[in-house]
Amino acid sequence: MAISRRHFFALVGASAASTALASPLKALYARKTRGESIRGIGYGSLQPDPNGLLELPPGFQYRAFSRTGDMMSDGNLVPGNHDGMAAFPGARGSTILIRNHELSPNSVRVPKVEAPEAKQYDPLCRGGTTTLIVGRNRELIEDYASLAGTYRNCAGGPTPWGSWISCEENTSTPADNKPDEPNNVSKLHGYNFEVPSNATKPVDPIPLVAMGRFNHEAIAVDPRTGIVYQTEDRGDSLFYRFIPNQPSYLQAGGVLEALVIKDMPQAITKSNFPVGKPMAVEWVRIDGANPPNDATPPQGADITQYGVRFQGFAKGAAQFSRGEGIWYGDGEFYFCCTNGGEKGLGQVWRYVPDRTR
Repeated sequence: MAISRRHFFALVGASAASTALASPLKALYARKTRGESIRGIGYGSLQPDPNGLLELPPGFQYRAFSRTGDMMSDGNLVPGNHDGMAAFPGARGSTILIRNHELSPNSVRVPKVEAPEAKQYDPLCRGGTTTLIVGRNRELIEDYASLAGTYRNCAGGPTPWGSWISCEENTSTPADNKPDEPNNVSKLHGYNFEVPSNATKPVDPIPLVAMGRFNHEAIAVDPRTGIVYQTEDRGDSLFYRFIPNQPSYLQAGGVLEALVIKDMPQAITKSNFPVGKPMAVEWVRIDGANPPNDATPPQGADITQYGVRFQGFAKGAAQFSRGEGIWYGDGEFYFCCTNGGEKGLGQVWRYVPDRTR
């Protein structure tokens, strides 16, 4: 997708090396420590919805469209298991939505993402994305499949150059197939795929192999460097960054790295971490970003042939408890861990890139 000259130089003219990591919601906890109230005014009580779909406070309204099983503009049914999504500006005041469908091969009770076989990454898989064009009055103008043949497209993230990165949250391989198993696959899975917001039909499903093969959850892009930060949904996950060879063109490859907390090699961040204490970090390179096996490496095995989280941890990377959503804003990133914290009820981490070196 074309990008402006100004945006191009903003991407390629910056660099990042050292980083700093601050703990969750520092300002919020500071208020709590001072005994200040952290309760907001709120919007009022939820009102009963006669349609039984979504209860909202007074003065709020919603419009529902593109339900599972509805007919789409391309003649196929709206797939099931709606998941991660992003919005992009469209023509004449419209909004372009690109939406994931977290479907497994055995998700046969709801429609799959349909596309010609040549546009399916793996014909045995049912997941992918659909694209919706929504008018300025919130009316659905058009909807169609935009990525097909992928496995459990959970979350992902938008890019500054106007595309959606759709993440596979599964690392199945044909080597794992079993006779009569409903979740068999014909290709390796565990990749990111890119869908331009201006795509008007299913894209060529090209796995972004250099970004790593693992249980992807979400991504966020630093618009000043083009570096892509990634979370992994596993109990022993790492926090990754992908440094592309060509910012805004991820198919050109790059380097995958994992975060290390300085002076705390192999830190287990799930518990016993103080709130509000900044920690300096560094990064280690993942040598085998596309391992054929995601399992625990046997003793003495070539670790580059096994899961990237094991490779990074062996080099001192910090371990997080189920990385989930991540978002960029005002020069910093926030990401969540589902099972982090002393009670396992979740953590929010703040990551601030250091741009001085």
